[in-house]
Amino acid sequence: MSEADFGELGREISVVENLPKSEPPKKTGAKNLIVDDEAEIRKMLRVVLEDQGYQVVEADRGKLALQLVKLESPDLIILDAMLPRFTASTSRGASEARADTDTCRS
Repeated sequence: MSEADFGELGREISVVENLPKSEPPKKTGAKNLIVDDEAEIRKMLRVVLEDQGYQVVEADRGKLALQLVKLESPDLIILDAMLPRFTASTSRGASEARADTDTCRS
């Protein structure tokens, strides 16, 4: 493949220009617990959520997540459904430990 295969672009197409100004996100105070054994997934979710004004707490394993549910009282738990050594009954225990927390299994 060569540049000729793509035609003449004339200018850099990866440059973002003329974006409208936006206000910084409002702090919601809502706290989210991200539970995933993959650091890159936790990092990506943290960036997205913090950009929207949410507080973020992370856990890379089930036992730590259970401790954080008790200590941090998150408003939402984003849980890796394939987390090693973390069964459905364990996640039910976490939900029961904080009945007013929403849980999103991914």
